[in-house]
Amino acid sequence: MIYPFPLNARYTGNKIIGLFMHFNLCSLLFTILFCMTPLLNSAQGDSNVQVTEAFQTDVQYITKQVKVLDHSKKQTGYWTFLPDVEQEKTKKVIVFIHGYGGYNPLIYGAWIKHLTKQGHIVIYPRYQKTLYIPKTEKFVKNAVKGLQNAITELESLGFKKELWQTLDYVVHSYGGVISSNMAINYEEYEIPSAKNMLLCAPGSGPFKGGRLDSYEGLKEDINLLIVVNKNDLTVGDSFAKLVYNTAKQTKNRAYLMQEPSKTKEYKISAGHNECYCLDEDFDCGIRNYTSKKALRIAETNTLDVDGYWKLFDLLIREEDRFQVFDKEFTTWPLSDSALTPLKVLHPKLDENEIR
Repeated sequence: MIYPFPLNARYTGNKIIGLFMHFNLCSLLFTILFCMTPLLNSAQGDSNVQVTEAFQTDVQYITKQVKVLDHSKKQTGYWTFLPDVEQEKTKKVIVFIHGYGGYNPLIYGAWIKHLTKQGHIVIYPRYQKTLYIPKTEKFVKNAVKGLQNAITELESLGFKKELWQTLDYVVHSYGGVISSNMAINYEEYEIPSAKNMLLCAPGSGPFKGGRLDSYEGLKEDINLLIVVNKNDLTVGDSFAKLVYNTAKQTKNRAYLMQEPSKTKEYKISAGHNECYCLDEDFDCGIRNYTSKKALRIAETNTLDVDGYWKLFDLLIREEDRFQVFDKEFTTWPLSDSALTPLKVLHPKLDENEIR
């Protein structure tokens, strides 16, 4: 059933979850830093999102409405965002995996909207029930289950399997740990293989659930972009460097560093959550620490449009032909030349950072 998308109206409840049952001291400290409050439970259903023109880019938008398939109530749940076009006009299936506690699509809503407006299907696995349930060791399993169920639903709706012959991933924070694991173990998990991946500020802080010792198992034909932020005090860059340095057989991989910038028009920081980009059309009503923080600090700006969004747009369009993989390529400029461009680096792996 399809019905108008009501902001927050479908989401009820105020169930307080016990906080500190499952965590050791290290995890507790990270939780205090990153995610501290309970959530509002969400309901399920399908809906429509009206798309507004907020930012202009060089991609073609083919729809002004997005259908939302909401099966997010469980920790293995998911949202699927479908462009409101004929099925034959649908382009790609993109898996968008949020960071720790980011199980409200509001947080990345502007980016999701940007993708669906182009005709892409976006699958958004939940993988967490609350900030404290489940343990991080179950994150990958939950995300896999959500993805499997989302694909099954797409097939039941008549979409052609060719759409998910391979998958493209855009991920943030803990989503980088989850997606890298999924990309290596896709056959075991019985999910499609990854083709293009953008990892934004990937890492897991003190948590180890889902992390691997090496990412040598990433397929040779994956096109991999990693973007880190110079002042990321939440996860740092150790996981990003681990993936970049151990995925040696993945020839097309690039590591970019985003630094703070300041001009008369812009002031852009370089913290962990730079890819937050709110859109209330995607608000499921959950108000935990992560979503509350996003509501306070998120800003959609040129770093999103000319940085993260354009990088991913070109990655999935150009794939192995993308210029950022050229050895001579050194910087990724933003629209304002006075802003510091993203720099292409080749970081060394410090053995003390591995585990």
